[in-house]
Amino acid sequence: MASPPPTPISCDLNTVVNQAIVDERSWTVREIAERHGLSYWTVYRQLKGKPGWLPFGRAVRITDSLYRSWIKSIALNGTTSA
Repeated sequence: MASPPPTPISCDLNTVVNQAIVDERSWTVREIAERHGLSYWTVYRQLKGKPGWLPFGRAVRITDSLYRSWIKSIALNGTTSA
């Protein structure tokens, strides 16, 4: 007996991106600041509003990919300034 053809999965880009973010490690602004000896507000200003900046009420999480890209840009530019 033949099985029915698979049902096409509707693929919403937001769903895919959200799932990728859920599976990714995230950081707090304070964790990043303490790890690199920077002020909380320096990290906050540098990362706020960029893709990977995830506000949850009063808390903020930063995806690992945003954190890594920011660190790479500092290494290439030699500064934390915008």
